[in-house]
Amino acid sequence: MKEKITRMTDYFGVNLAIVLAEKISLIYKNFDKEKFAATVKRNCSGKTLTQRVEFIADCLKLHLSNDYKKAVAILIKIMGEENQSETGMFKEYYWLMPIGKFIEKYGLEHYDTSIKV
Repeated sequence: MKEKITRMTDYFGVNLAIVLAEKISLIYKNFDKEKFAATVKRNCSGKTLTQRVEFIADCLKLHLSNDYKKAVAILIKIMGEENQSETGMFKEYYWLMPIGKFIEKYGLEHYDTSIKV
């Protein structure tokens, strides 16, 4: 299901969905990683990078718990250790962008939970 990456936007499609799905399914056993990846693959064509980031965040919303606090708890667990060197954001940590968008978009009513992330 993976796609060939030829431009920056391509990082934010099914390839990223697979990365996120693998990480999430280790924490959240009920996560349907195949359905998540298929939804992203089916709907990313023709979208810009920022549209893809937002779409993947929306897919996270659809496939994770409806309870924002529970969903964020899952996403926090997949983040791993803090980036101590503050380098490599676009090379190694690009996959975090939809998580940030998820918190930005759905966390406004949950300020205390969101700010801790």
